[in-house]
Amino acid sequence: MRMPSKGSGLAGLALVLALALCACGGSQATSAKPTLALFATEVKHLKIDAAQLRALDEHVAALLEGQQTYELVPRDDLRRALLRRGRPRPCGEAECQVRIGRKLDAAKVFAARVDQNLLGQCDIWVALYDLRASDQARPRHARAGCAADALRATLSRTVCGVLAPAPATAADCMAQAEFQWVERRLEAYRKTKLAGGPGKLVELERRLGEQALELKSAFARVAGLGSPRWATAAACQTGAIYDAFAETLARGYAAGATRRSQEQAVVEAVDEKLRPLRDTARQHYQSCLAMVKGAAQQSRYTEQARQRLEALAARTR
Repeated sequence: MRMPSKGSGLAGLALVLALALCACGGSQATSAKPTLALFATEVKHLKIDAAQLRALDEHVAALLEGQQTYELVPRDDLRRALLRRGRPRPCGEAECQVRIGRKLDAAKVFAARVDQNLLGQCDIWVALYDLRASDQARPRHARAGCAADALRATLSRTVCGVLAPAPATAADCMAQAEFQWVERRLEAYRKTKLAGGPGKLVELERRLGEQALELKSAFARVAGLGSPRWATAAACQTGAIYDAFAETLARGYAAGATRRSQEQAVVEAVDEKLRPLRDTARQHYQSCLAMVKGAAQQSRYTEQARQRLEALAARTR
């Protein structure tokens, strides 16, 4: 079965990115899960930079791994299978992807394509090929705007429709997709560095506060998607926003001390200033842990919340 095709577009770029999709490497590990060959999203007739395409592909890979249903084919194995005379070969069509999947002894192949149409909208096709079955499901199609957020949200929804057709599991998949995307933003937020004189630090503090509120709203939207597991994780990471805000400010103001002899005084003054942020972080951590009603709601985010609660309590002793 063949996905609709209109031309070569950025197939070469998508192919290169296919070589770096899976976080694992080396030979396939023994696993009870069926193996899945994940190809990079093929993009046609749409101008998209490599970083944005890579982010979309990493997002899809994280969604697949998060479902804990498949073992992704190691990237080195996929890379070797795509080489011809030492160079990567195009493999955007279903026939090629299925052939490569069988060569890798994968149980399934996952592929997505984005194609900007003449109306300026983006058509999205997502296919999950079962290599052990004689009949293949048709690729699922959706249409969206081509702006980054609209494209990502529609791709997530379409991928979840393929991975989790039941309404309950689809809701959980979508909550996971949105959570992961906001989590990427939180990771970038944590890496913010403050530098400069007092005036500049005040301006940067204001921007950090605005970004913190945006992140908080984004996690609140995740909590409203009807998945207890991801609602709990979102509540925990809301505490992490305030925690990261406080830690970034503490580092920035300490670094701004003009003399080493001033550092301790600055740290003490800033600690007092940041107490409300840390208190708010503590309240969110406590709230998220109170939401845990069973093992299904526990995650590394609830464990991190417990650890941060202990660290904040130790700070006040």
